[in-house]
Amino acid sequence: MNLHAAAGNFGVGLTNATYWASDSKLTEFKAAADTTTGVWGGSLTIDVTSISLSSNNLRASTDITMAFKLPVTSNTVMAASDFVAVQLPFQWMGVAAWMDGTGTASASLKLVTTTGTGTAAKTTKTAVKGAVSQVSGCNVVFALDTTATKLAEGSSYEFTLSGVPTAESAVGGAAMALGSVVLSVGKVATGGFGYSSAQMFNALAAQTAPTGKDLMEFSSAVATVSRGTYTKGAVCIQPASGNFKAAVSASVQGTVFKTYPASLSAKMGAANACADMGTGSGTQMSTHNVRWSVVNGTAAYTGLPTQQVTVNGASATVNVPDKVTCSLGGSSVPIVVTASAVPFADVKITLTTSQADDEKKTD
Repeated sequence: MNLHAAAGNFGVGLTNATYWASDSKLTEFKAAADTTTGVWGGSLTIDVTSISLSSNNLRASTDITMAFKLPVTSNTVMAASDFVAVQLPFQWMGVAAWMDGTGTASASLKLVTTTGTGTAAKTTKTAVKGAVSQVSGCNVVFALDTTATKLAEGSSYEFTLSGVPTAESAVGGAAMALGSVVLSVGKVATGGFGYSSAQMFNALAAQTAPTGKDLMEFSSAVATVSRGTYTKGAVCIQPASGNFKAAVSASVQGTVFKTYPASLSAKMGAANACADMGTGSGTQMSTHNVRWSVVNGTAAYTGLPTQQVTVNGASATVNVPDKVTCSLGGSSVPIVVTASAVPFADVKITLTTSQADDEKKTD
């Protein structure tokens, strides 16, 4: 760490890409004096000696284990840290269950100490008490218990994030090596003080479909439905490539969204299977995470990814005839009622008033 206690000057320059490319000059420049009491410093990065995943299968779950050592800094900025945080790489595209609160994370931290050298070396791992305190789409914070010994500079640790849903996108999974997990430490009361650097540890392996299985996808990543009705052909499932190699069937989980037919089924050789999708009139107008169960074909295909379903408030029209001709004598007359969209639940049409051609009220 480089610290500067004495005041100095620093410069700020502005230019644009065109001028810099042609003349390598600034359009504006100003020198400013630093404060006499300020100091500046940069800490060493956290040394992540290894990172490993228990599974690299898409649409599965994995345990992420990271071994790291806190550097010794001149101002002990990372000493007494009481949380460890992990951020998943962009290629992971977040964890849907963490985003909508339907799932959470679990984690553990161990202090790693080594005594002796060579063949006499002995490594001991001691649990550090704590629990996950915050979870978001890509981030997990593990806070140490108030009774636990805080993190110490120069010490080695092992952090394991358990049961993490793996990536759902084949594109992101294939490019996992281009991303970087970020591990950080700090104090809950004042924020983060130490961070890892991706260049300092091994790259993540690509995530792919399990051996012997192919990916099954939705024809469209986002479906749109109008609440209170079914939308025709709103959802289709298909193989990631080619036609189905085996018979498959899948159905939506829960009761908020339903399909007609209730199960999407495709025979071997079919290109896809489609269904209408609907939701109740009281469903919130927003984008929902909808999950599916693959009922048949699990030996040949993976599960489906979490589906994004956008619910809007577009209204359907119920049509009734403007007049009917009744037969004298009390015989019933059928009245044909149509709708511009299939209702999600029963629609009740009630005759409230009637008038004859001579404008006389008859009810």
